[in-house]
Amino acid sequence: MYGSFRMLADTDIAEWQANFRVNADAAFAATMAAIKLMAAKGGGSIVNIATIAALRSTPGLGAYAASKAALISMSQTASLEAAVSNVRVNIVIPGVIDTESMRGSFGNDPQIAAYAAAQIPMGRFGTPDELANGVLFLASDEASYITGHSLIIDGGKFVKLG
Repeated sequence: MYGSFRMLADTDIAEWQANFRVNADAAFAATMAAIKLMAAKGGGSIVNIATIAALRSTPGLGAYAASKAALISMSQTASLEAAVSNVRVNIVIPGVIDTESMRGSFGNDPQIAAYAAAQIPMGRFGTPDELANGVLFLASDEASYITGHSLIIDGGKFVKLG
């Protein structure tokens, strides 16, 4: 994750652009290079990683969320353009995944983490393995007819907020 918790009004253009360089521009360059290589070999699968914040606004995450929303849109367009070459492009959209970085964003405070987990219908954060399983499925031959899909892995929070 590239980005910091900062209100948009306090975000300068350099920080805005840095979020886009890391989260959108780098993914664009990698996706386009991969499509060309995979198309030349007869096909393949690309899975980009966004964030639930790209779908549901969160104060303090504006630049980060906007750059990940751009990644989703780019990936969807790439899926349409690459389909003719048998290259699939999908997106995984994680919610809160229990990582060291995420724990740090809660100030390593167990009470704040417990409150955040209670807001998720499944009552807990996702694990890195659960996120990886979604990526592996979309990358696998079992998902050979899936392209342009956004797989939300968030314990039901997106639906709850809907």
